[in-house]
Amino acid sequence: MPPGEYDVYYKAYGYETENISVILTTTGQTIQDVQLQPATVVSLSGYVTDSDNGEPIVGANLQILDTPIEPVHTNSEGAYIFPEVFSGSYQVFVTADNYISVLQDVELTESTTLNFSLIYTEAESFESPILPAGWVTSGAQDWQIDETEAYDGFNSVKSGVIGNNQETSLEVTKEAVTGGEIVFWQKVSSESGYDFLQFYIDDVLQDEWSGIGDWSEQSYNVEAGEHTYTWKYKKDIYVSDGQDCGWIDYVIFPPEDETATGGQGIPMQTKLIGNYPNPFNPTTTIKFAISAPQQVEISIFNLKGQKVRSYNQHYQEPGNYSIVWNGNDDEGKPAGTGIYFYKLKTSAYSQIKKMMLLK
Repeated sequence: MPPGEYDVYYKAYGYETENISVILTTTGQTIQDVQLQPATVVSLSGYVTDSDNGEPIVGANLQILDTPIEPVHTNSEGAYIFPEVFSGSYQVFVTADNYISVLQDVELTESTTLNFSLIYTEAESFESPILPAGWVTSGAQDWQIDETEAYDGFNSVKSGVIGNNQETSLEVTKEAVTGGEIVFWQKVSSESGYDFLQFYIDDVLQDEWSGIGDWSEQSYNVEAGEHTYTWKYKKDIYVSDGQDCGWIDYVIFPPEDETATGGQGIPMQTKLIGNYPNPFNPTTTIKFAISAPQQVEISIFNLKGQKVRSYNQHYQEPGNYSIVWNGNDDEGKPAGTGIYFYKLKTSAYSQIKKMMLLK
């Protein structure tokens, strides 16, 4: 380091951080002894609830990252507690099945209450230690849950360890009651141009990836009906590179029902189901479900965030609904080719999805 005055921060878990000014000269070695003071022991507690209805989320996993503190889980009331935490700055990571993960910065100087509100998702994020029901693995070696790589949460699913001229497959069969999209994130680490992570719908190859890549989102149109989705990792006859595998995570399937319903066909959740077809020209149908009487608005925005079209549905009773967008703005003028976002907003719910208009 060049000579000069520096502010040096000394940090260790369980001790107060010290900031000391150190002067480095052109001669000799500078030695600076530091004695850190033990940090205060505090607690961190709170509740984890569903952002849509406020109900407690049971079994949510909470971790204080980069510390030796064991993870905790919420109880039947959605409550959690870390009873003994040293004061300091931390990141708390919260995951739960069928909810979007949350990473929260927190500064603890005294015992603190911190509540989390998670957004429901139908994505499969592989947070359990075994493959979900209905997922089947085959080939030279089985696919496995991987706790070291993830797009969302802590886990993903990873292709089996195979040799040259071998393959390993993961597949699942789902019923789509309406047309829509399958969306997932993939990552590959392989010999470029020779060893591939592949994706099939009903035994028809949709796409393949090779080389050293980061997580990337993929989406494919699916018509109504039963479909088998297959991911394969295949090697050629020689040479390996990278970690020699592929991963998938955060898989979202087309709607498997109009939406889950309670008594008398009333939807149990308010949600934006999706649009079909997508991409589209010139019209597309946007479907949504309302679980309780409330004000409802559907808005369409362009990439600049400018509102293109509004559908004020006013006060809606519970039920399944759809609207058709003809590709025109609020003034009746045709919207241009490109990506658009559509948003469902109620008094207690908001969700945005993406669609593409082609001409």
